[in-house]
Amino acid sequence: ASVPSEIARLVPEGAFAMVYSGSMTSLHQSMVRTASATDPQMAMAASMMGPPMLNMLVKQDGGAMGSGGVRLDGAVAAFLGPMSKANGEPIGGLIFEVKDASNLVPTQSDSHLVKLPGTNWVALSDHAYELPDTPSSLGEGMFNATLAMNIDQALAVETFKPQINAMMSMMQMPMPTGSVSDEE
Repeated sequence: ASVPSEIARLVPEGAFAMVYSGSMTSLHQSMVRTASATDPQMAMAASMMGPPMLNMLVKQDGGAMGSGGVRLDGAVAAFLGPMSKANGEPIGGLIFEVKDASNLVPTQSDSHLVKLPGTNWVALSDHAYELPDTPSSLGEGMFNATLAMNIDQALAVETFKPQINAMMSMMQMPMPTGSVSDEE
């Protein structure tokens, strides 16, 4: 899939995962079809999620909830990382295009909006971050699918090494003496 360059320019430096869909509408329709086929009771919940819900997360300054003008037929991406300096947790966010980003604000006080200058592309994240100096390469080589994901595995392991090591040390089980020979 060809990820729009605006998305790559909004992914923060140090992000280690990115999910991409070229069409929010197609992704949403696929989610509803899947939910309907596997659990009909979940179909209603799935139908309420997606593009309509995203439009409730931003608004025009002074406007009503839902006045953000999210391009519901446009591309959307989600990213994870880098770690927030505020609490040490990974920054997570959504990247999408709106009709007019100039006066756009988040509807939730704990959300942060990053605008790509000269465009109507924005990132809505759980922590503030600076626009990167260079575009992210996480969108390169994405499969052409309803939903595609790339992970920088080396960066993810480096980022979470303390947690991984702690979990691995808890999983180690001492072997009884003599159960494994020195040659093994």
